[in-house]
Amino acid sequence: MQTPRFRDTYVFVYSTVNDGATSMDSVTFTDKEIAYLEERRLARIATVGSDDAQPDVAVCGFEYDDNQIHVAGFNLQKTIKYQHVRTNPLVAIVIDDLESVEPWRPRGIKIYGRAVTMLHGGREVITVTPIEKWSWGIEKPAFVEGTYNLQATE
Repeated sequence: MQTPRFRDTYVFVYSTVNDGATSMDSVTFTDKEIAYLEERRLARIATVGSDDAQPDVAVCGFEYDDNQIHVAGFNLQKTIKYQHVRTNPLVAIVIDDLESVEPWRPRGIKIYGRAVTMLHGGREVITVTPIEKWSWGIEKPAFVEGTYNLQATE
């Protein structure tokens, strides 16, 4: 398994497909991660059109369905994210929130994936198949006595 990337203030649960190999197979989310994804509606998606293009990050609506993330929106085909995905399928998505401010309890999921444009539910969407993921504050608190614990998931 790859060495996880993390900041020293978070508890990350890390998962990858085929020991980091690029694959169209997707990672598996835990039951708690699935419940978290199903309760959320906003995310941030990062895309890059080509090797020398400016990266772009956009707030977007999403839906979790059958281990995939579906990103939709008004005039989706005219957006930078849509144009980028048609050129370069590699994306990153972050879904996060604060469970509370006092005490500080961040939680979220960061996903690296491959995206395609397709019809889903009768509308054009960007569908992301996750290939790597990290989560914090979902399986257990992000902060544990001022330190972090790192856990790999199956």
